[in-house]
Amino acid sequence: MRSLLCFALFTSLACAAGGTPARDTGGGGGVDAGAQDTGGGVDAPMGMDAPMGVDAPMGVDAPMAMDVGTDAPMPVDAGPTCSDGAQNGDESDVDCGGSCAPCADGLMCTMPSDCASGSCVDGRCAAPACDDGVQNADESDVDCGGGCPPCADGRMCTMPSDCMSAACMDGTCRMATCMDGVQNASETDIDCGGGDCPACMDGQMCGAPSDCTSGVCTGARCAAPSCRDGVQNGTEMGVDCGGSCARACAVLDRVLIFYGSGGGSTHATAAATRLGATTVTATTTSAEFATQFDAGGWDLVVVHLPSGGYDDVVESRVLTRVRAGEPLNYSFWNLDTRPALLAELGVTTTEINTPPAIHPATGAPFDGFGSVESFPSPLTTTTDAWGDNGDQLGGAGTSLLASGSPGGASISRLIGGNIVINGFLPDDFRDQDNDGDGTPDMVELLINQFDAQMR
Repeated sequence: MRSLLCFALFTSLACAAGGTPARDTGGGGGVDAGAQDTGGGVDAPMGMDAPMGVDAPMGVDAPMAMDVGTDAPMPVDAGPTCSDGAQNGDESDVDCGGSCAPCADGLMCTMPSDCASGSCVDGRCAAPACDDGVQNADESDVDCGGGCPPCADGRMCTMPSDCMSAACMDGTCRMATCMDGVQNASETDIDCGGGDCPACMDGQMCGAPSDCTSGVCTGARCAAPSCRDGVQNGTEMGVDCGGSCARACAVLDRVLIFYGSGGGSTHATAAATRLGATTVTATTTSAEFATQFDAGGWDLVVVHLPSGGYDDVVESRVLTRVRAGEPLNYSFWNLDTRPALLAELGVTTTEINTPPAIHPATGAPFDGFGSVESFPSPLTTTTDAWGDNGDQLGGAGTSLLASGSPGGASISRLIGGNIVINGFLPDDFRDQDNDGDGTPDMVELLINQFDAQMR
């Protein structure tokens, strides 16, 4: 390369002097053969090529040509980078952390910002968690929303499921209301039910009757009003009566109950309350019963005696009720020992010592198992708390209930349209709920009897 540059330099100088370069024949004689100085110059020394027209001094080499080689300059160190494969600079791990991109889970860190998860635990980046005090992963706010538990009111959200209230508005969880278009708080359906919001319409979800405008919750759905649902609703003037229902309403407001020393009057009390009675007074002594009876104004008197306590004081009031033809619902285990009452009623008795299977009697004036409340026939029990369990009945009146079969011996009779004499002991059936509806079957039977008596 250097000789070529020198030759080019030499040629350009010679041409500039108007001559032609001498040709070296290589003969070694010291004189260039055939060299011709056209410019009047001095011949070059032996063995030396020189530009035409320039006489070089003897023994002095011509100047060396300049070396213009192409070697590149030495590189300059650019310092640490985020892709140099080394932990340097302010990096917490190789090429991450510090001023570089955050580090993945498991890599080293010195502060939360070194980590993609925002969580630095014991010098290592930790995977996102719902209790790490950092908003990460798909959380809508710190440790809530997304795959974590829903956020409280006032926290950030991106969708309803991020919020405990299920109400996400303008990126913030809002307090549940009865007008937010979401089923939340205690609501059983959207903006209804639960006690705090208005009752739900027919067909909407419910958890209790009070969740429904109809007052009837069946299979977790609000049911439409009917004339057999046990609730005053729709156009009814009473429970399942009046209005659009065919059955006229019974007038039952004040009820007096005598249960005797056996204690308890829950079945009769529940039945009277179910039919709309506003005053239900239960007594357990003959003196208390007499005082209340003599005060008057009772729509219905109930005497159910599974044990003692029945005396002449009580019987005199019962006879007064029978003679006046006023509604009475009566059951006494030892009726066959009360001849005056039997004569007044016009019935006969045959003692029974085992609780009978009770059926609706063939030809009964009303269905004791379904006129208002329905339950399966026959009504049976395994309870036998008393040696004398009542009486089969004959004589006056119409059979309502039969023992053993619908055509069997009468065990309940209707006299004069509003007096019911039961030959069985309601207490023997106190625990039965054969239809599993949560209401004892004896309560349902008494509802049907009370309703028929009060028409």
